[in-house]
Amino acid sequence: MRHFQVGNPQKIQGITLTLQQYITLRAITRKNKCTATELSSLLGVTAGTMSGMLNRLSLNHYIKRERDRHDRRIVYIKPTLEAKKTVKKLMTEQAKHSREIIEKLSDKEKNDLLSIMNNLIHIINSLESKEN
Repeated sequence: MRHFQVGNPQKIQGITLTLQQYITLRAITRKNKCTATELSSLLGVTAGTMSGMLNRLSLNHYIKRERDRHDRRIVYIKPTLEAKKTVKKLMTEQAKHSREIIEKLSDKEKNDLLSIMNNLIHIINSLESKEN
């Protein structure tokens, strides 16, 4: 699977994220607003690890923290415009990279891959519905 990823975001001109920061930022951007606890649970890391990651993202102006108006103890993490642009750029590069790989497959191999991917999606959806 690592061959399908754009391995090092820093190799893309103007991007100053590590792969772990990109994964975190992508999760934040997808949710648009979440807490550090939600993120650490989603990404399977400790609260301390997440705190350090968020501090680095904040220093680089990729996220902003916003307190809940009704409960000041709750702090929401939101992506900045720069974060959204960066994630979009990296996702575009990742899609381009994946296309370059898949284009080398025969039509039969592409159809087989599509069938396998659809089966995996079905299995994942089934597992997730059992968890809820």
